[in-house]
Amino acid sequence: MDDCLTVLESPPIIWYFLPTPFQTDLFLRAPVIEMCNFYGTHADIHSNVNEFVHAGLQGVADGYEGSVYGHIVPAFAEPTTMGKEKANAYLLCVGWDSKAKHMEWKATENAEKTLPLLRKGAKNLEVVS
Repeated sequence: MDDCLTVLESPPIIWYFLPTPFQTDLFLRAPVIEMCNFYGTHADIHSNVNEFVHAGLQGVADGYEGSVYGHIVPAFAEPTTMGKEKANAYLLCVGWDSKAKHMEWKATENAEKTLPLLRKGAKNLEVVS
């Protein structure tokens, strides 16, 4: 670890994720995991993400394996503020059979209709897939 720190500008940020629902087998089951980090979250973020998952993914998205989502603790510095401002954060992990299935879903009317739910309740959103 000491060798890694000489390469990094600062020590790594360690945070904890409180997933709901608690189904950690998603990470073993799904070959592709999409991670959505929300920064500067408001109180309604959990209900927005829950609605997105139930309306946009469960039972309607081909190749959808499941998802876990929840608050990140403690609040940490948002990347866009260069470490100057701490904010509440939230994480959504979505499992897919393949990146192709994910991209096919993104092109659907259902995705177009439900993705805006993820943009509500957070100041900033970062997606890694």
